[in-house]
Amino acid sequence: MYRCVESAQIGSFYIFNNINFKYTTKTRKGSKKDEEHLTNVLTKIGFKTDDVPKNRNENFSLRDMNLSDFNAALDAIAEKDFSSSASLVVVFLSHGDGNHIRLHDGRFCIDDIFKKFRATKCPGLKEKPKIFAFHVKICRGSGIDEGVEGDNDESKVMSTVEAEVESEIDSEIESDATPDMEDQESDEEDTVATEGVALRTIPAAADFLICNAASEGIFAGFKSYRNIKHGSWFIQCLVEVLNDYYENKDNSEDFKDITSLLTLVSNKVAEETGDKQVLRKKKVMTINIKQMPSFTSSLRRSFYLPHSYTAPPDGDMQ
Repeated sequence: MYRCVESAQIGSFYIFNNINFKYTTKTRKGSKKDEEHLTNVLTKIGFKTDDVPKNRNENFSLRDMNLSDFNAALDAIAEKDFSSSASLVVVFLSHGDGNHIRLHDGRFCIDDIFKKFRATKCPGLKEKPKIFAFHVKICRGSGIDEGVEGDNDESKVMSTVEAEVESEIDSEIESDATPDMEDQESDEEDTVATEGVALRTIPAAADFLICNAASEGIFAGFKSYRNIKHGSWFIQCLVEVLNDYYENKDNSEDFKDITSLLTLVSNKVAEETGDKQVLRKKKVMTINIKQMPSFTSSLRRSFYLPHSYTAPPDGDMQ
């Protein structure tokens, strides 16, 4: 398991929150609630955050960032001294399309974010967990998942609304998908060179945990949802699971690693159901909507979060 040395805090965290956009994308109402609730629970667990310097006299605001400032802020975080942090958590709250995050004046390729924090570019986080919650408001498609009936004998697959949906009617539940655009590619490769000496090496892409509010891979194509009053389904469930675990409400003596906690979050989100009005073939219809989160891990060990009264088990990183 990953070791949290005595002199280190459990981790550092940063939350990027894009609410308003320069062009046609709608304001993301409810996202301030997400940021507030996430900040509270991460701070309670023991994560710390600090300013991201823009220059000698000014710090970045991580809200409604433009492309230039967003790129510079990521570089500034990657260059920080993480010797006193056992991990890093970065959360992105925004609209998204495919492999891009929507910013105030444009979009940014998600893959380019990962590359800034690989061990070759960010040695301070080498062999430490790096948790990126792009999935929080990054939508992996434009379809609406209407769910499937749960009866074992007569399960009925409901239709997926994709091209048929001409527009969505205003309601308390909104999605964060934007029209698909061409993905950007990068030819950058990470290399390791030795001089005849047997060195212990690890992949540059090791120790990442990438979370998504909506499924990706072969299950991709659906939206994630946000209540304009209470915040996103995923954040509400994530905060609830982390709070319950930290306060040890089930009086369990067992610790859960981060992937086990995310599985609980996925189950909670999957149980959520909402009603949404859409305009389909010039008729207003009310449909049920569902959401299925996912996560991808290159963690090489278990990463445990602490309870409120006891520390997590310690481990050897060697």
